[in-house]
Amino acid sequence: MRLFTFIILTVFALTAFAQRSPAEKFIKRNAFEEGINIQEIDLGETEFAGKMQEKDKEVKDIFAQFETIKIISCDSAMTSAQTRESFYSKALDALADDRYAQLAHVHSEDESFSLYANQKSSGLIEEFVLLVKESDEVMMVYVKGEIDLALLGTNDFLSSFMKSKGSRNCGESESGGE
Repeated sequence: MRLFTFIILTVFALTAFAQRSPAEKFIKRNAFEEGINIQEIDLGETEFAGKMQEKDKEVKDIFAQFETIKIISCDSAMTSAQTRESFYSKALDALADDRYAQLAHVHSEDESFSLYANQKSSGLIEEFVLLVKESDEVMMVYVKGEIDLALLGTNDFLSSFMKSKGSRNCGESESGGE
């Protein structure tokens, strides 16, 4: 009976891990690396919910779509340049997955900024990932939920980027999956 229970738990754990997105797997793998800071914003926390009550309905509707927000960073005070470069390279590798469309990329001599989205077949965005690299810090902002771009007020702008990447139109529901 113990062996059966162990096998069931192992299969469940492997299945749960396999369903994570590349960005979630990246965050999980790097969560305990020295010098890597992860902050999760608890959207249900009393203080956060109280602040949201003060906001207008539009802002509340936007945040209601978010399941989790995580900020992962490593800076020069805690890590070496090599560690920051490795973190950035691994993050880029995770975001190179076909599930992500790069919506924006700005690169200068000192910094790089990229925005990625992972869209569900329903047309809703499942993940937004912002990756920022500066000379002394690398930061990833990870937002997960069921995000309707129409509520963000940027549907036309983001839809044009998704189309250019050969992805679905973010604003239109499709009949059937991809």
